[in-house]
Amino acid sequence: MADFSIREILPRSAAGPNAFFVPGTTKLFPSFELYGNAMRRLGAMDQSTVSNGDSLLVRLARDTI
Repeated sequence: MADFSIREILPRSAAGPNAFFVPGTTKLFPSFELYGNAMRRLGAMDQSTVSNGDSLLVRLARDTI
């Protein structure tokens, strides 16, 4: 994700929002749709880890003692 950001997002950022859309449309370029989907999945994984972290620690502690 970091490489994609450096390679694709940063160079286009100076051109403004239109640089991320198929010309003449409101549709994102496919690579940015994939990026958005990947970021949503990472966010969901993060939320899952936060909300289930305590029970995971309890389970790990119980299973290692």
